Amino acid sequence: MILLGEETAPPLFLIPGLFADATMWYANAGSLSRHYRVIAPDMINYGGKSRPSEKQIETEEDYFRWFQGLMDALGYEMADLAGLSYGSWLALALAEAHPELVSSLVLLDPSETFMKMDGGIAWRGFRDFAFFPNRDKYRRFFDWMGGGVSDPEADLWLEHMLDVIEYGSVGMFDIPQHHIYQKEDLTHVTMPVLILAGGKPIVYKDPGEFARNARTALPHAEILIIPETGHGLHTEKPEEINTLIQNFLTSRKH
Repeated sequence: MILLGEETAPPLFLIPGLFADATMWYANAGSLSRHYRVIAPDMINYGGKSRPSEKQIETEEDYFRWFQGLMDALGYEMADLAGLSYGSWLALALAEAHPELVSSLVLLDPSETFMKMDGGIAWRGFRDFAFFPNRDKYRRFFDWMGGGVSDPEADLWLEHMLDVIEYGSVGMFDIPQHHIYQKEDLTHVTMPVLILAGGKPIVYKDPGEFARNARTALPHAEILIIPETGHGLHTEKPEEINTLIQNFLTSRKH
């Protein structure tokens, strides 16, 4: 777990995407910690992390209990919560089940949350992770997912993520699976919500259709499509994303 910022600052939890750990937020945590107490946990059950009582994380409720325990251990009753991809889906599930814990919610390119992902991404994932998987296949998959962005920090982090996957990650089907949320499923998500999605047709063929579905499910949410970004928008345009998150959270405090 990574902790940054003043201990007295408002808490902001950052939930990573599937297979990733706290280091996923390398381009965001420092900037956000100027205004918040950033808590970036390594997700239990990811990357060879611990299992409570040797029990596999099998249900959403398992994650809820873990997060509640984390909040209790750190002394927080309520916090802002942000997630990426599968982490966004988990964050939304938590906000619906335990709205008393979440003051504001930020969802970055949520996967399979408001509509099915493009079949192409499912095929690529199955091909690269199920058929004779290897490090080069993983690298090509994440390069495509991230829109082809490459810089020294991104390249260093990708090598770390490949280590996590290769030497200890859970399988894709060893965790609670996505399900699509409809408006009637989200009656308790009344806190402010910001949804940011990549404008390139990677996770969804039509990002505009994704935005319309998200608007139907969460009419009060602020939804923005970030042009020329893929699934890794938080590292592709970190300054813009950090500013949008900070402005959103700050505006909701007044």
